[in-house]
Amino acid sequence: MTVLEDGDWRRLASEPYDAFDWQLLLLVAGLPGLSLLTTGALARRRAGALRRAPVPALRVLEHVDSRGVTWVHAADDTSRRTPLFSCPTVAAPPPDDGPAAETAHDDQRPALDRRLHEAVLLGAPYDGGELVVVTTDRDGRPVVTHTVRPVRAHRSGGWSSWRSTAAEGFKLTP
Repeated sequence: MTVLEDGDWRRLASEPYDAFDWQLLLLVAGLPGLSLLTTGALARRRAGALRRAPVPALRVLEHVDSRGVTWVHAADDTSRRTPLFSCPTVAAPPPDDGPAAETAHDDQRPALDRRLHEAVLLGAPYDGGELVVVTTDRDGRPVVTHTVRPVRAHRSGGWSSWRSTAAEGFKLTP
């Protein structure tokens, strides 16, 4: 029998290569990494869809609840009976004037209007999509908000009520 030696390390030359440690490491690190990479690529693709081509614009009614979640209703649903979907949104920063401007604008975040009011929805509303909502703050100044996470349809309303009650409001923006 041939024995291979290197300092304290010894093994038989006929002993097969044991790759279990490397395979386990790849499994433990590779699967979550692949999942994060896929999720990031999908999020980038959804967000890029708002910039690539003209997107539909739809008049809707929206309100923000106490948790900061935006609820979107059809333009004729003034009683808030059937929400189409809800999504957490955040106000887009104003145009960039440099690093000093960012700190100045942090204190001036718009106070979103919590009452039911009109807004314009930009983007195709589908499950998992990204949207931009143009609305106003309490003082009536325009505010642009965008979704933080992908949109999820509301269980009782869903996309079927979206099509039946609000489809006539779709138009392509130039």
